[in-house]
Amino acid sequence: MTPILNHRPLFLSLFLPLFFLSVFVCAPAIAAEGNLVESRTVESSYEDPLKGRAVFAEKGCIRCHSVLGEGGTLGPDLTWLGKGRNIYELIGLFWSHSSKMIEMMKEKKAPYPTFSAAEMESLLTYLYALSYFDEAGDYSEGERLFHDKGCIKCHSVGDRGGSIAPALDGYANLVSPAYLTQAVWNHGAKMATKMAELNVERPKLRSNEIAHLIAYIQGAAVGVPEFQIALSPGDPKRGEVLFKEKGCSQCHLKTGEGQILGPDLSHGEVEGMSVGEITERLWNHGLKMWSRMKELNIPISTFDGQEMADLIAYVHFLSYTGGRGNPGKGREIFAAKGCVVCHATDGKKRIGPDLLRSNAAESPGTIAASMWNHAPLMKEAMAEAALEWPRFERSEMQDLIAYLRLVREDSD
Repeated sequence: MTPILNHRPLFLSLFLPLFFLSVFVCAPAIAAEGNLVESRTVESSYEDPLKGRAVFAEKGCIRCHSVLGEGGTLGPDLTWLGKGRNIYELIGLFWSHSSKMIEMMKEKKAPYPTFSAAEMESLLTYLYALSYFDEAGDYSEGERLFHDKGCIKCHSVGDRGGSIAPALDGYANLVSPAYLTQAVWNHGAKMATKMAELNVERPKLRSNEIAHLIAYIQGAAVGVPEFQIALSPGDPKRGEVLFKEKGCSQCHLKTGEGQILGPDLSHGEVEGMSVGEITERLWNHGLKMWSRMKELNIPISTFDGQEMADLIAYVHFLSYTGGRGNPGKGREIFAAKGCVVCHATDGKKRIGPDLLRSNAAESPGTIAASMWNHAPLMKEAMAEAALEWPRFERSEMQDLIAYLRLVREDSD
């Protein structure tokens, strides 16, 4: 049997544009667990990644960098750049490597692009949004997992396997893990009860194993329609409403008194996780969640239509902007990275703009665009002053921006 998802992420290519249109702009679509109906609402706190995709091409990024294997090879492939990073960490990464990019563009005589704040934020959101998806699974690894994890004892694929539970061939043309996530949650409690009756050990799923299992199901299934149904992942704004309506917030968000029953999903528990990784987390912790919900008389909600897709989109984007940043640490970074040599925050004149009077830190887009657009001039000034180009790690950029915003607020 020839696997159909053992190379580049085919499902990304098929519904990536649909994702961008549906998560951030109004675009109804039809899909299934049965017949999943997607309705979209604009999420005001996110830029439209479809615009970012266009910016990526129009500004020439695609000449050196590729996404999903399409584009230049001079620079690294940026498909998974946003994985595990929030937008401020992406800004820090852009700045850290901008010096080398400036040199490379000069060497290749490529024009240096400039960005508006909106263009930059769209680009950053595009790169972050890509991390929603999983890397392609491997058919052979999926086949091994289907056997080793015990799935074959109850389920069949391609007429091979058990008949206690439904055959999984029907999922083969559903080009999204979100279908499987919804089924895993809706039928999970019953599955757990049946597995206990049959003395079948509940397996643990590790990173990317869902993608491998999907690759196997898609490759081994029989009687599958030739067309493929591409489900757009969901609407984060609607997902936020569902997070409360379905009772998730009762356990996974802190109350006013700071109490919480389960992991606080708003602070890094699922940061940067793809849809497949979130599915794996739901499976691994499902038994404990259902047991706890029963103890607390919390009804186990089921999901219909686009609801699970919307919920996952919301959970994924919880880490989009990260936390608030630490102004105290930001002040230390402002000095340690040499920013203070060129920029003032006290009204005194320096080489660069006085950040006390600047609106550059107003939003992720404004700070990123300002830093990128002026990077060539800053590089020259720093070379004249014999200053090393600063690099930012993890939360350092977010802390720095928090400090700049505080300085600006105090001056008003």
